[in-house]
Formats: sequence, C-alpha cells, structure tokens
Amino acid sequence: MRRFKSIIVLLAAVLLLNTIVKDTVSVRDSQNLKSSLPSVAPSQLTAQFYVIVGSFKDESNASKMDGYLLKNGYKPIRLEFKNGYKVVSSGAFSNANEAYVAMRKLLELDFSPEDVWVYDTNQKLHIK
Repeated sequence: MRRFKSIIVLLAAVLLLNTIVKDTVSVRDSQNLKSSLPSVAPSQLTAQFYVIVGSFKDESNASKMDGYLLKNGYKPIRLEFKNGYKVVSSGAFSNANEAYVAMRKLLELDFSPEDVWVYDTNQKLHIK
C-alpha cells in the first residue's frame, strides 16, 4: 500500500510540472467517439478518490476516452486540473481501498490504458 501511495505522489508531481504530454489515445478502437459530458466542478466532487484513466490537453482525445468508458459500461467523470488538463475518471470512491480495487479491475480490460492511477482530491490538483 505504501508503494502505491508513493507512485501516486510521484505521478501527481509529474502532472504538476506539466511533463506529461498525452495528446493521443492509443487504444484498439480508434473511431471518433464524441461526448458532451460536463467537467466536474469542485463543489460537485462527490468523493475523495477518483480512478483516472487519462489526462488530456486536447478535448477530442478526452471525448474519445469518455466514449471507450461508456462503451464498456462505465460512466465517465470529468475533472479539470489547474495545469489545463482534462482528466477522465472511470469512477469516484469514498475510500482508497475501493478505488485501488476498481483500478486493478479496470487494468484487466482490453481497452484500459496502462497508466491508470488514483487521484486523491486532498492533493488539490483540480481547479478550485
């Protein structure tokens, strides 16, 4: 568990420094899926932990990920980070254990990116 927390902190630091550049989604099905899901405003955050499946500068790539989640039975949640990234989540959870279980389950699916991680809203990376 300590190792997972270290990984999350490291990923958050990388995001803050804007060194993650993810302008394309590499998944098997590359059809142009559109979504009109609104971003989640800070006052609308319903949980402390979110399983993050992608962070994108380009709105069309975030929409593609929304589509993959919808196609596979997930309800995408959008967050906006302070660094301008559109962050796509596959689920919101009240405790870390539930989030990590969901993350591991998601990683077993064919469409899942390899860099799925858990965001703790206490990190305050999202727009206030």
